Amino acid sequence: MRVTAQKNINSALKKGFYQCAKAVEANERAKRAYVHYLEQAKGLDEKSTDKVLAALVKFEQSTGFKPFKRFHIEQPSKFKTDLAKTKGRATRLQVKDHLQRHRVL
Repeated sequence: MRVTAQKNINSALKKGFYQCAKAVEANERAKRAYVHYLEQAKGLDEKSTDKVLAALVKFEQSTGFKPFKRFHIEQPSKFKTDLAKTKGRATRLQVKDHLQRHRVL
């Protein structure tokens, strides 16, 4: 597994997010297949797929690590709301404000 994604998973484990091992295993298999697809079919390099895996871990954290098979249409909305509340690393501005500032009118 990629180093970046593994660090995110380890920090999530420490926080106690993993509740159902079988669900997590199924999600990990789906993520592994998706990364394989991105690398082979789309030609993405390892850095890009690491970022995809990190984003998927953040999405899983927002859903409480529910299985992907139980996807509900409200989960992306909640994830987007959670992202809007976080602050960017470089500027420490809220992500939502940063995106609005650079929006093309």
